[in-house]
Amino acid sequence: MQLNIQTNQVTNLKNRLAFGSVQQNPTIAAQSFNVPAPAAYQAPPVDYQKALALPGGPIKNAVNQYNVQLQSGVPQGTQYKEVRLNKLVSSQDLDAGQKAFYEKYKLNPDFKTLIVKEDYNYADDKLDAFRLVEVKFSNDYDESLKNIFANKMNGQVKPRERQLVDKLLTIANQNPASFADDQAKLSKLSSLTPNTKTLLKYKVKEFMEKEIVPQSMNNHFRAEVLKQQSYNQNAALIQSCFDKPNAWTAKLAPQGQEPVTTKAKIKNVKNLCDRIAKNPDDANTMFVMFFDNVLKTKKAMKANKIDANTTIEDYYNSLPDNWHRNRSWYYTYVNNFGTDKNGKGDFKTFTKQLNYLDKLGIKNMLILPHYASPQGDAGYDISDYHASKELGGEKEFGNFLKEATKRKFGLTTDLVFNHTSTEHEWFKKAQAGDPKYFQYFLKCSPDWAKKDLDKSLHMRNGNLMLELPEKDKNGNTVVSSKNLSPLFPDVDKSIWLDKPVKGLNKNVLFYKTFYPFQVDLDLQNPDVINELYDIIGSEVAKGVAGKRLDAAAYFIKQPGTESYSLPQTDALQQLSASYMKHLHPKTIIIPEVLKGNGKGDIFFDFRDQAKLREMSYLHTSAPFWETWDKNKDALLNPNNKQVPLVIFDHHDEIYMNQFGKNQDAMEKFLTSSFKTTNKHGQPKEVVHADMYKGGAAAGGRMATCVNEDLRRITQAFFNQFMIPGAPAIYYGSEIGATNNRENMEVRKVEQYQILKRLLGPEKVGEDESITLDKCADPRELQRGPIDAAKFDKADKSHYPAIDTIKELNKLREERSALRSYNIEKLQGNDDTLFAMIKYPEQEAKLNDGSIEKPLVTVSNLNDSEKVVKIPVKQIQKAMNANGNVSFKTLFKLDNETKGDQVAVSVSDKQEQTLISKSNDFISVKLHPYSSLILEPTV
Repeated sequence: MQLNIQTNQVTNLKNRLAFGSVQQNPTIAAQSFNVPAPAAYQAPPVDYQKALALPGGPIKNAVNQYNVQLQSGVPQGTQYKEVRLNKLVSSQDLDAGQKAFYEKYKLNPDFKTLIVKEDYNYADDKLDAFRLVEVKFSNDYDESLKNIFANKMNGQVKPRERQLVDKLLTIANQNPASFADDQAKLSKLSSLTPNTKTLLKYKVKEFMEKEIVPQSMNNHFRAEVLKQQSYNQNAALIQSCFDKPNAWTAKLAPQGQEPVTTKAKIKNVKNLCDRIAKNPDDANTMFVMFFDNVLKTKKAMKANKIDANTTIEDYYNSLPDNWHRNRSWYYTYVNNFGTDKNGKGDFKTFTKQLNYLDKLGIKNMLILPHYASPQGDAGYDISDYHASKELGGEKEFGNFLKEATKRKFGLTTDLVFNHTSTEHEWFKKAQAGDPKYFQYFLKCSPDWAKKDLDKSLHMRNGNLMLELPEKDKNGNTVVSSKNLSPLFPDVDKSIWLDKPVKGLNKNVLFYKTFYPFQVDLDLQNPDVINELYDIIGSEVAKGVAGKRLDAAAYFIKQPGTESYSLPQTDALQQLSASYMKHLHPKTIIIPEVLKGNGKGDIFFDFRDQAKLREMSYLHTSAPFWETWDKNKDALLNPNNKQVPLVIFDHHDEIYMNQFGKNQDAMEKFLTSSFKTTNKHGQPKEVVHADMYKGGAAAGGRMATCVNEDLRRITQAFFNQFMIPGAPAIYYGSEIGATNNRENMEVRKVEQYQILKRLLGPEKVGEDESITLDKCADPRELQRGPIDAAKFDKADKSHYPAIDTIKELNKLREERSALRSYNIEKLQGNDDTLFAMIKYPEQEAKLNDGSIEKPLVTVSNLNDSEKVVKIPVKQIQKAMNANGNVSFKTLFKLDNETKGDQVAVSVSDKQEQTLISKSNDFISVKLHPYSSLILEPTV
């Protein structure tokens, strides 16, 4: 095949080669092209020395090196080197081995051949790993050299296009006639750039070989797609999908399962890619990568086996419908839950705790970060997206997954993908000047480093805001804001990390949302999204049924905004969910979103977490009912498939703004203390929680906040299970784990040393901006190792909270009313009671075949005895019947005894709680912090 290179089509090869061969300053190189340095920097450097070492020796003989002084804006005296091909490579010059090389790759030895190395894989010897460009010799030699690769330098051709165009050349060389014919067809799509047509040509062929599109995509849909402007960039791919409707095979749609994709799903994925990407070509690439990864992962799911007869796909098929909604959850750190007596935890010790969770009746698990990490942010600074070696690495992680999937646990892991650690290989490569990985990370305006931060900081609605000017995509100056309050302003009030990059003559301001050693990824870059697909897919293929997307609200940043929960971020959450559902319809995502519910299958319900704390700490249910009245319509909407994950204790901070008008009262309570005794019987005073971030957040375990009172600890779990949603228990809470100050002190010192190593002594030190005291993190009060013996002892001794959790899990399985979102406040009672009617799901039946009835649940939040009034008419209406009302007790948490002796009993003798009955009310007496579940009969 012959490629005729025309003048002004391609760029100055001399500068291109000089920039790569001796790695001169790309900013200077860029000046000669009159383009911005970053655009020039995107082009991978030429490593001609390694290229010459490849097979095909005559190339080496055709190269001559010499120094030349460049003009066109480059400072006088700047020396560069170029590669000149000074004679034709002829087939007569080839020995037998070299001829085989040329024949293998269909090269024409009568043309000059320039080999440019790009991540060449010597083991696989794949042609598509490097670029082959054939230039026909011309009399105007210098002029043709001067214009080679122009589009690549001025940014008209995207890096992804370059790579895929290179791949197409291999196809074109093998069948030039077919290539010419296909080019003619593609040229009819006038909206496509030539290189995008080339990209699509290759990808169409690849997709048709893999038979991804189902038979249901008919000619009508094809015509509909082709006429829509938004689909023009992908028209060739879509066109090819319809040309072979019978290509859809049974292997991609197992009997009884939803097909891998449908026309509606393809349309949705394309739409989401369009919303996320910066330009149509990136959207198209993102779309293609999506289905590439779907096919790769589904193949792995069929190949990976739990045992001789069960694949990972079989495991997913066996999970109950709505497993994430109907079963309760447990979430924890691998290294902290059920450790050995020395406080060491890994996947081996973690696997042993599955028996304990089985006893509790818990079958869903969220595993907090398990990846390799310097531990500067409790594992949320990822240095490698593989299981940490300290936890046993990928081998022990795989062993754990096999055991957990055998037992039908629903497993979810924490994916931290807003940012990586500065110790991640991607960032190291970016700093080393690798253009691909340099584009993996977001950058700030270089002018920001010159700004006076104190003048850029403002208080707005109680939040510390950083406001700075920058240019939007149209070149207009806009003001971008960042709310620092929920981040780490005590450590650093900037939103960038100032770092040198090899080959640039000045530092780069890498964008960072959280700690200075956590740099933000560009989640609009198709290559980065491809990494996301790969990480998710590799875990799903091993049995990880869900992914929690950490910091999901911060995913995408846009000039002129707060870069929080943007429409593009919303689309990326939906794309992640769609990717998971394509792998298997029972997989889920849990985006971490503080404002609103996000776009996943589950959301962490921080609003109800705050209301649970107000019930237990301030003895009032009023805030819950106020919030419920505002949000119940959305939760009860049949089109809303999101499940609230109801949490109390958790791994992160207590967000004070979630308490609304009770924020001052809650702050006063959390900073107050109670008196108790230490293990030696000596009196001591304990503060409930520690405030930080200027009062915006706090850290403290629930058991400490309720004065270590077993009655209140146990009732906290009862209330958690009554709130609509899926209850999630944070490790140790069920055995009364208290504030771990020892862990906080240890982690403070460790954090200080880690920050000093990551940020340098010029920023970290007792005379610097980050001192030892600033490294104290109150969240560490809620963390730290708890050995397996403590969990075992609590279980065997019938610790009240554990017994309560066991009984409630049994009832949740039997009674849909305890899983339903349809609740009604019990009328006629004050706010120190948490009392409601819980309605079963429509036409739900019990195990004996009878129709399930509504339930009445009540809790006395007070420290004194209370009488609950149950309105007879309200119960009759709930039962849709008239007549006398009586009750059967399904569950009774009775705290009649004093002190630490708490009786948790389950009884069906309703007369134990019945005081009196009138025409209007049935009155029930409850001891302090006692609770009931009653089944009414009319």
